Amino acid sequence: MQVIFTNHALERIRLRHLSESDIIATVTNPTKTFPSDKSGETKFLRTIKKRRYQVIAKWLSDQNSWLVVSAWVRGEEDPEPILWTILAAPFRLIWEIIKFAFRKEK
Repeated sequence: MQVIFTNHALERIRLRHLSESDIIATVTNPTKTFPSDKSGETKFLRTIKKRRYQVIAKWLSDQNSWLVVSAWVRGEEDPEPILWTILAAPFRLIWEIIKFAFRKEK
């Protein structure tokens, strides 16, 4: 049995700093599996190094392989892109000043 990845899955794996080998281990030897919300897809769960991996994959019977659609670690947020952090910084600062000003008036 093989495990192959969609471009979306590879992008998410890189963004979330996940290991392809951990994703493959989750699919090939999961702790639990559930049917996914989408027809024909399965959700795989496995804890590796105290990280709770969740993988969505679809079985491709003609290729005898799992196609990984997406993957993430439960409880970990996606990192914010650096450009967004830079662009949003002035607005966050203004918001903090406003919150501080209204807190002082009470």
